[in-house]
Amino acid sequence: MNSPKEELTEDSTLMGTPESVTPEESSTATLAPGASIFGTPIQSPQNNSNATVVGWELPKEKISGENASPASGGSTILTDSLATLPPGGLTIDSDPLATLAPGNLSINSDPKATLVQRKLPSSEDPFATLAPGGLTVNHDPLATLAPGTVNTNLDPAATLAPTFFSTTKDNKTFVLESPSNTVRTDANSRVGASKAQLSNLKGGKTEPQTPSVDAKGNRLPVVPGYELLGELGRGGMGVVYRARQHGLGRIVALKMVLNAQASSEELDRFMLEAKAVAIVEHPNIVQIYDVGEINGLPYFSLEFVAGGPLDALLKGEPQDPVYTATVMAKVCRGIGYAHSKNILHRDLKPANVLMTKTGEPKVTDFGLAKQMDAPDEGHTKAGSIMGTPSYMPPEQAEGNAKNLTNLADVYSLGALLYEFITGRPPFKGRTLFETLQHVRTKDPVPPIQLQPSVPLDLQTVCMKALEKNPEKRYPTAEEMAEDLEAFLRGDPIKARAIGRVEKAVRWARRNKPQAALIAMGVALLLLIVTGGFVYLGLDAHNQRLRADRIEKINRQKLEAEDLLNLAIRSGDGGNWPQSQNEAKQSLAALDESEEFAGIRERVEKQIALADAHIETKNRSDQFEGYIENAFFAATDLTGKSSMQNTEDILKQSAKALELFDIRLDQSSYQPKFSEHFLDEQKKGILEECGALLLLAGSRQLDKDFADNKPLDAALKILDLAKQAGAGEKIRRLYLAQYYQTLANRGDMAQQVLADKERAEANKLDPKGSREWFFLGDYLFRGGEFESASEAFAKASRLAPRDFWSIYYQAVSAIRSSSWSEARALLLHCLSTKQTFGFTYVLMGITEGKLKQYEEAYKSFANAVKYLGGETQGILINRAAVYYDQGLLNKAEADLRKAVMNDPSNWTALDNLGVLQRDQKNLVEAESYFIQANKFAKTELLPMRHLANLLGELDPPRWTESVATFEKVVAREKNPVKVANDLMGLARSKLALGENDSAREVLDRALGFDQENALIWFLQGWVINEIAAKKDRVNRTASLVDYKASLEAYNRGFALASQGKANETGAKAMASYFKQLDPKGPPETIEAKLLRARGLIKARLGDYGSAMADYTRSLEINGEQPYLRNRRATAMISKWREIALEDYSQGIKLNPNDRELYAGRAYVYALLGDHVSSAKDVNIAIGGTGQVVWFVRVNCAAALAQAYRVAKSPPKGGKPAEKGIQDQYLAGVWSQLSQAKQSIPAVKKAAWWMENIEADDAFDPVRGLPDWLELGKP
Repeated sequence: MNSPKEELTEDSTLMGTPESVTPEESSTATLAPGASIFGTPIQSPQNNSNATVVGWELPKEKISGENASPASGGSTILTDSLATLPPGGLTIDSDPLATLAPGNLSINSDPKATLVQRKLPSSEDPFATLAPGGLTVNHDPLATLAPGTVNTNLDPAATLAPTFFSTTKDNKTFVLESPSNTVRTDANSRVGASKAQLSNLKGGKTEPQTPSVDAKGNRLPVVPGYELLGELGRGGMGVVYRARQHGLGRIVALKMVLNAQASSEELDRFMLEAKAVAIVEHPNIVQIYDVGEINGLPYFSLEFVAGGPLDALLKGEPQDPVYTATVMAKVCRGIGYAHSKNILHRDLKPANVLMTKTGEPKVTDFGLAKQMDAPDEGHTKAGSIMGTPSYMPPEQAEGNAKNLTNLADVYSLGALLYEFITGRPPFKGRTLFETLQHVRTKDPVPPIQLQPSVPLDLQTVCMKALEKNPEKRYPTAEEMAEDLEAFLRGDPIKARAIGRVEKAVRWARRNKPQAALIAMGVALLLLIVTGGFVYLGLDAHNQRLRADRIEKINRQKLEAEDLLNLAIRSGDGGNWPQSQNEAKQSLAALDESEEFAGIRERVEKQIALADAHIETKNRSDQFEGYIENAFFAATDLTGKSSMQNTEDILKQSAKALELFDIRLDQSSYQPKFSEHFLDEQKKGILEECGALLLLAGSRQLDKDFADNKPLDAALKILDLAKQAGAGEKIRRLYLAQYYQTLANRGDMAQQVLADKERAEANKLDPKGSREWFFLGDYLFRGGEFESASEAFAKASRLAPRDFWSIYYQAVSAIRSSSWSEARALLLHCLSTKQTFGFTYVLMGITEGKLKQYEEAYKSFANAVKYLGGETQGILINRAAVYYDQGLLNKAEADLRKAVMNDPSNWTALDNLGVLQRDQKNLVEAESYFIQANKFAKTELLPMRHLANLLGELDPPRWTESVATFEKVVAREKNPVKVANDLMGLARSKLALGENDSAREVLDRALGFDQENALIWFLQGWVINEIAAKKDRVNRTASLVDYKASLEAYNRGFALASQGKANETGAKAMASYFKQLDPKGPPETIEAKLLRARGLIKARLGDYGSAMADYTRSLEINGEQPYLRNRRATAMISKWREIALEDYSQGIKLNPNDRELYAGRAYVYALLGDHVSSAKDVNIAIGGTGQVVWFVRVNCAAALAQAYRVAKSPPKGGKPAEKGIQDQYLAGVWSQLSQAKQSIPAVKKAAWWMENIEADDAFDPVRGLPDWLELGKP
């Protein structure tokens, strides 16, 4: 049988060359490999010569870090949100699939794929990840980020190999080649050049290179190794270009001498700048990359800073105090580091501070720099004035530039700070001379007079740096930075504002003539007064004593008044510790004399006021500290058990609330505040109190539930939360959850309460950031990490400064294995709390998952630094990263150290069990799991691991496994996890042959979670096993079960296509089936499931659909002889039905395809339906347009078969009328004749023999007169 026909081309066997035959074009090709419904595309075995199993690969399960969901009560190792602990990996995540069997199978066809594969944004930083809002962030977790900014690494060379440039004899380019001089631009190794290298500059020839032009068409110089892109700026001696460095491809700033006639002094100064920058390697100083010379003139390339100079940012306007202090502290740190290397800048000003796009300041232009411990060598002439007048210190303005010290730069830093806070430099005359004169003789106007809102501490820092006398300035730039950072923290600064007396003395020293005149006037006045007294007969001696006494009293009063006024101003500015200190100094200036009674009383009142405000601040700080501890404990990432964390939450919450007379056991909510709390403070504290009550209430529910106690205490706390107006929706959701748990355990009376609370909660919307936060907490504890992340994000948008919303969003991203997202969020957290050690723990975990191992270990080192040692959380999570990297000995060492520190740490014991299990030391693994379970108390993960392990032992102990799983199910509260625990229980029952019981268990599992594809797959398998046993006895009864099994498989595949199957769960399924079907072929889980469904379809007689499943299974895993036999059988049995279905589907897709109708007409005739066959023939040859010859031949073949059926119907049917038979014959002759007419005369004979005579489809009409006539040449 040859029909239907296809047209053959000159060079093809079908349609297309043999090398490019597609499955659709070849009758022998199987279906093309398609996208797996479980995720990544399925690979075909032909395309993967190294793959023995394709489809869902079996990567080793990874150790992960501590973070069990609070709902499960686990403080465990992180993997994805559904991590299990099968062989191949340590998990300690109390996840919904932790009950699944050992032996994880990935549902990802790419064995190298990570759990989350995201395209990172195009960036100059190859490690860039996506931050909230789409910003690019630096991969360095230690980056110091300004508030509200995200740091960006702009250097694409950060990941390049150690050798970056090469020295050539032609161009003498200065390079850094050896390992000791490797050019790096990551966060921990800055670019630098040795002094020897910098001094090795000589002239040389250059290789020819095509010159480039700028945007205006101006010709740019040629510099070997660089492509100049345009001019950035120029001065009298040099010019700076924007350039691209060849090889590395990075953008740099290239500075070169313009004038070939430059003096040796100018050239020396140019090279001094290069040396100065090379010596100073600091994040806040522009770095040098390369030094060389071209045509006898030196050049050097610098880090390109894209944000522009600071003066363009300031725009002559006052800046925010916090932003000011943040930027200036970093500039001070950079200059302080330069001073530590004996480099003095001498020209600090806004134009010489460049800002990155992310707000990081970088000091540049060391053109006037000098080395403090080196001779000047004539670069600075005596009496010369160098620098920028508005920002230079008096000693520099007097022409003493040659003998300047680091204190000159400190003054310039003060001038920078002055411009930040006032919008103008401290001195700016109409002429250069006038400016220099003001610098030398005048005091700057106090910033607060220009900008009344300037914080007093910031003014004090500024004015101390601007002292005329260098000895009274900050001794170092570092100390100035410390005061700025103290201001940012809200701590007292070390500098002290000057009083009136000192101001008067300083004025007199600078204005001696005027001071002398005033002194003479005072003396004359005293003489007159004295004369008057003498005239009155007063004793001269007594008069002097009285005058001395009055002078002393007045001096003391004046000093005390000055200090008191400073104290009042400090208090008004909110700096009460400084106010307290100044008031105490004022009191110390007074003795016990009656004359001071009035001022003493005022000072004592100020001290009492300061004390009260400090006590208020201390109470507020204590409150925040307790909140921080409570909220961190709620993450379950502390290295403690979940129940220990719950105890900590309750303890810290109670301490915080008691500060305002709120107790967890009271029935009424009546917080109390001291009189010095501001209304805004009270509002924030009350909101936090409500949040703490919600947190404490939810955890009290956990505790009481675990201890089998009544829920009265928890309900009382939640009622207090209600009185506080906090989270009514969340309160009801928590109650509904626990009532539901009680109902699930058999107390059906609780179901009514659960439904009621849930219905009421659904009527309410979250109000404010805190309620969104707790909605996130509720979802998080239920394992809905993506939804939780969305809620936390909403909370963060409503309260952008709330650290915990971002932090919990990061934890949610970690739980859902969104590692890049988690990293970006953690970077944001570090920009807010740079010393919060636990953030570094999470960063270490995340970077480990991103395979950035070195960065991960640096983060753990920072965690050790800020947490004061190797905490349990650090040891356990670092072990996870070691395990991921394959450093098993180090992983085990950390875990054993954790156990040594705390022998009852069940997390570490459990992980050690997993390590032993993965190495097939099953007896040792069992021992560790038993120990871990002993200390885990309410934690269920070790018991899950033990239940799974019991089935792996030799011989398996399935009965014990069943009993252990039943204990887990009885104690688990989370519905999703209960469902997965029931899957484990069903697996163990199946192994015992208890198929009907296993089916009942899986029905229960579906009652908890109908959206889990894997439960449906296992249910399909179990029902099929039951049906197969029935089939041997009662075929009819078995059909019902086969249909139920097929329905379960179909539901599973439908859910899997929607992403409701995950890598971890598939691993567990693979382990199950390996135990349930030990003699089955080596295949992936998807191939196995498709094969199983295909067999069921075949048993139900649906051979076409069965063959489709067989084909897909073979595409995934072709090494299945058994399945090939099954598919071949289905093809033999039902090829006509299969062909008919394919033609019909094709017609649906393209109703105008004549070839499809001709093919279906032929199949209809073969199936005995000559009427449908004739209808399709009419459609195939009808309408307008050309009908190609092979379509007519196929229609003729269909009509020949229709004639056969009409004449001799199958199974004794009644023949069609003679007229119909004749119509079919007429159609055969007509179509053959028209087809033959389209063939060239010279080819007609051969064509007839090959395509018509040889086709057995024409047997019913062969030999008839018309046939013989048409066959003639």
